[in-house]
Amino acid sequence: NPFEEDWLHEVSRRPMAGIVKHFRDYMYQDISSRSLTKVPERLMDLVHMQMLKLSFNHIQRLPSTMSTLVELQTLIADHNEIFQVEPWIKHLTSLQELALDYNRLMSVPREMGRLSSLTTLTLEKNSISTLPMELGRIP
Repeated sequence: NPFEEDWLHEVSRRPMAGIVKHFRDYMYQDISSRSLTKVPERLMDLVHMQMLKLSFNHIQRLPSTMSTLVELQTLIADHNEIFQVEPWIKHLTSLQELALDYNRLMSVPREMGRLSSLTTLTLEKNSISTLPMELGRIP
């Protein structure tokens, strides 16, 4: 019966759509504009996360526990109060895009030069006077 086949197909698709949405929610986190002062530790449990948006908060530092997010490809942390990027950032080897515009950075660590997958780095509207030579090695 064609009606039964269509109904069965539709029913079987519903749970999968929910699973896919649930999985996507774990891979892409946008917690922008939440008045956060620090990165929530529970995010570090999302080890398969690929994109994290932290824009327009009041975050002052990125915790070293973020180094466990080795599949992270995009980190958008613009418009915060980040004053330092620590050397642990070198462990985010899958990182392709890093946006740290509109923060309070005065420098960035030379270890950022080890981010071999990085293709986009934005640091506008910070107080950085010089960049480490190691950043010139990024493809």
